[in-house]
Amino acid sequence: MGERGTRTVPMQVLALGMSRSGTESIRSALEAMGYLRTYHGVRDLLAGNDGYVWAQLAERKYGKNPQPITREHLDRILGDCAAVTDMPCCAFWPELMDAYPQAKILLVERDIEDWFRSFDKVILNEVFSWRRDVIGFAIRVGLFPPNPNMFMNDLFLNYFHAKDTSDLARNARSVYVQHYDAIEARARLEGRPVLRMRLEDGFEPMCQFLDKQRPSGYSNGALPKGNEGYKTAANTRMHQNRAMWFLALILAKVLAKMGVGIVVAVLLVVTVKKAVGH
Repeated sequence: MGERGTRTVPMQVLALGMSRSGTESIRSALEAMGYLRTYHGVRDLLAGNDGYVWAQLAERKYGKNPQPITREHLDRILGDCAAVTDMPCCAFWPELMDAYPQAKILLVERDIEDWFRSFDKVILNEVFSWRRDVIGFAIRVGLFPPNPNMFMNDLFLNYFHAKDTSDLARNARSVYVQHYDAIEARARLEGRPVLRMRLEDGFEPMCQFLDKQRPSGYSNGALPKGNEGYKTAANTRMHQNRAMWFLALILAKVLAKMGVGIVVAVLLVVTVKKAVGH
């Protein structure tokens, strides 16, 4: 994260493909090509407290009183990054293109039905799971400390013009297409370098576009594998289950102090344990 909005390396590549389109593969490929570091939503959000700053930016973009988002705002998070990919970055693509006009635009996409299956498995069924709703309620009533990454659910809803997961599923494909078309159209209008490709195209078009040699260790030309849907879904579920388990212990202690009784407290813990699969 840049100190007070400072930039320590030039922003060179905006990889603005939608989440679940191979963004982790692109992160690995870009870093192998020397773009250090490449910001990736899942990895970087889980590793620190960037979520608090992103939540502020989301409020500036989608709140009741929208306000401009400047390069200084973005450099608070991305100041030490040479490239970006994944959510939340791709939802801020207009602001990123404004802030970094010299950066090349990379759009990696998947077959839309393949993408939707992954989006459904990871985002609709896990990120928006019932466990997340319970955790969010616990945070709001003060049973749990604030989580810097809870803003992501609202960000997905806002970007996909959705009020709930039904809207999100219904709008997903059309927003996916509009996302790529709008970014490419703007880049071409501004005369900016833009490459639209698929993961299966491998390193060759990326290397030509970025004027880079293929990195060693990738002799077959294929891009590195990234967050496969079932692994990401399982990882999301694991983090939520862990939070649910701690919440059950907190509630059990609260109930015991209230005199509800140890039997009720134990039943609560056992019920949650079964629900989350511990």
